[in-house]
Amino acid sequence: MQAQSEYGYNSKIEGDVVLTTVDAALAWFRKNSVWPMPMGLACCAIELMAVGASRFDISRFGSEVMRFSPRQADCMIVAGTVTYKMAGSLKRIYDQMPEPKWVIAMGACASTGGMYRSYAVLQGVDQILPVDVYGDSELATSWNVAMGVKVAVENGATILNMSLGTTADSPIIDSIIQQAIAHGVIVFAAAGNEPVATPNYPAAIPGVNAITALGAPGQLAAYANYGNFVQMALPGASLVVLGNQAYIVQGTSPASAYAAGVAAGYKTINCDTWLQIQAMMRQRFPVPQK
Repeated sequence: MQAQSEYGYNSKIEGDVVLTTVDAALAWFRKNSVWPMPMGLACCAIELMAVGASRFDISRFGSEVMRFSPRQADCMIVAGTVTYKMAGSLKRIYDQMPEPKWVIAMGACASTGGMYRSYAVLQGVDQILPVDVYGDSELATSWNVAMGVKVAVENGATILNMSLGTTADSPIIDSIIQQAIAHGVIVFAAAGNEPVATPNYPAAIPGVNAITALGAPGQLAAYANYGNFVQMALPGASLVVLGNQAYIVQGTSPASAYAAGVAAGYKTINCDTWLQIQAMMRQRFPVPQK
């Protein structure tokens, strides 16, 4: 079993012979030889050059072959500020890349517009391209979060998990989430990891199920937020497996994701409405006293 997991694709090992399917083998080859399309638009392109050099060594992932033809590229790396003047060309190059393809927004400017709050600068390349990975920062603008909720609801999402938060309420996020709830969407959000009783948003928005984390059964985790805005408490530690690596994650973010999964399970098993499921979950997962 250990030898099988090392190969990383759907295979069966018998002696010195590996049995697999053509599709599984091709997928494994692609995963280990993603050819980047470098879109160096500003100073972050200097960092992209460093990634290709020996110290950071992108060749470890089979990605040292930079392709300057979109027809030979698998992953577009957008490094730097995206202006509206450049946006059209960027989109055309992306459209010329064959499937499957991915996009990395490298740096704050590509992810959110960075410090350039100007009429000439796109506030995040995800406004024109489907970004798969954001680099450099875990921060996102209120606009990006609100548009993410809007697109999810428009595409039929009935459960939303928002493992993010801030102490400042955002009118645009508030408005979009209220519209989602009005359309029957059930929303879960992380209460925060401070630990304080101060409301955290979007968890504290009316109608949102604010989720805090349990440490031991029946006890709040030492890091978990609490307060009148919190409606449920679920386990705050999870085991995440990516590839062949296992990671322990903890916080109200995995607890909120756990709650969304439980809600989906209730809906699959029962034919209850979302309001009934929400009521059952609040009874099943009460918040312990601090």
